[in-house]
Amino acid sequence: PLLDSFQGCFRDEYRYFAGLFFVYRIIVLILLVGASTAVQYFFLLETFLVIVLTIQALIQPFRRKIHNILAVLVFCNMAIINALTVRIYTVISTMGYTLEAIFLQWIQLILIYAPLLSVFVWMMYRIYRYCH
Repeated sequence: PLLDSFQGCFRDEYRYFAGLFFVYRIIVLILLVGASTAVQYFFLLETFLVIVLTIQALIQPFRRKIHNILAVLVFCNMAIINALTVRIYTVISTMGYTLEAIFLQWIQLILIYAPLLSVFVWMMYRIYRYCH
């Protein structure tokens, strides 16, 4: 019963994806430890995120289509946030704290909180439907 709660949302032939997400975290940690500079880490992380995004989009391991779509959107969001981090780091280190850096940080902040806000709005909608 316990393992089924972790693997139940996956199609039968892709139940190993429940453990694969933990492997993803270990790889990200290895990238962090192995990179010699922050820029190198962000580029390695971006490459890894694109690979994970491609795997997730091609295999689509979840039973429900909406879960596959949401997983791809979450990985895409992480890749965009990481790319913005690389650009912000480059702008600040070369040109200082410019208007471009501030603008990119606001976009990054919106992307960071977008999943949380969307879950909150969805929950409020569900509560509203339940009460009426």
